[in-house]
Amino acid sequence: MTVLGLSNNAALRELACSNNELTSLEVSGAIALEKLDCRDNKITNLNLSQNHILTNFCCDSSRLTNLHVSMNTAKSEPDFKSIIICIYRLFQIDANDH
Repeated sequence: MTVLGLSNNAALRELACSNNELTSLEVSGAIALEKLDCRDNKITNLNLSQNHILTNFCCDSSRLTNLHVSMNTAKSEPDFKSIIICIYRLFQIDANDH
């Protein structure tokens, strides 16, 4: 499996999909998502802008070059616990509220 689409899972709160060689991950419809662990995959672009309450995100050892977390309401709150990005190829992170 290289593509994982969870757009129709609005009630999904946690997802751990590490070590799967995923090239694409679609979680825009998973609006209840609070925790996402997608490390050790081949994902290059990840859009989390619709995951407004995401508070824990881990994507180390991935191939991300673009990460979009704009419109995440938790990022300015004290409970935005961790974004672990330990990747060296990240060229762009969009955290603006526009």
